Amino acid sequence: MTEEEKKRGEAEIQRWLEVGNVEIPPADVRIVTSGGRRIPVHSTVLASASPVLESILGGPHKGRSRGREIPILGVPCDAVHAFVHSLYFARCVSATEEEMIGEHGMHLLALSHAYRVGWLKRAAERALSLRLTAEGVVDVLVLSQRCDAPRLHLRCLQLLSKDFA
Repeated sequence: MTEEEKKRGEAEIQRWLEVGNVEIPPADVRIVTSGGRRIPVHSTVLASASPVLESILGGPHKGRSRGREIPILGVPCDAVHAFVHSLYFARCVSATEEEMIGEHGMHLLALSHAYRVGWLKRAAERALSLRLTAEGVVDVLVLSQRCDAPRLHLRCLQLLSKDFA
């Protein structure tokens, strides 16, 4: 997707959000989850939010995104839904979105790392850091290492050292 196509897509999305649901075109891609759930999405939203998804959409089927399916497996369906919801409402983190990010924090951190959505990765890091407990700190520590989340990793180590003492 060229820079011009991306800007045009972002402008269309903004217009759709401003006018309401009446003029929103039908979704042209579906995300398939581990549970077999199919989430209809717009390729322009995915491509503008994630360079990885942009690459997937610009692959061998470029220009024929209608009816394409992108599998996002290995995480619960609700976490994939939260991920997609976050992509649609990028950087507009309200109290509801903050709660959703906190609820699916570990999965959203992994997804945002895998699909290179930096702002969501930072939001998931922040949510996990605020909800960190002694019982779950080891799991979060391992995930923070795998997802290259140094601030969260440091927070885990601080909690471990405090609890260890």
